[in-house]
Amino acid sequence: MNMATIQIPIRELHARTGHYVRLASHDTEVVITENGKPAARITPLQLAEPSAKTLGQRRKLLPAFKAALIAGKLKSDTDSTSRLRETSALRDL
Repeated sequence: MNMATIQIPIRELHARTGHYVRLASHDTEVVITENGKPAARITPLQLAEPSAKTLGQRRKLLPAFKAALIAGKLKSDTDSTSRLRETSALRDL
């Protein structure tokens, strides 16, 4: 798939940075020019495939936390991802 490319002067980038970053994140290469000559490029990130595991499943426990968990000093070792999502959703209301 070919990526669209646009050229903009640096002054335009200063005026509408967010707009051009969003364009780049949606597969548009943005070439920034200075005095009519290409100076920089904004391209989309090539991200790895999202993991099917939740953040709680991917976490790596610090040795001190793991020891406290095994010793029973902590009340819960459940994944808090769902609670964080609920809290975030409520904040967006």
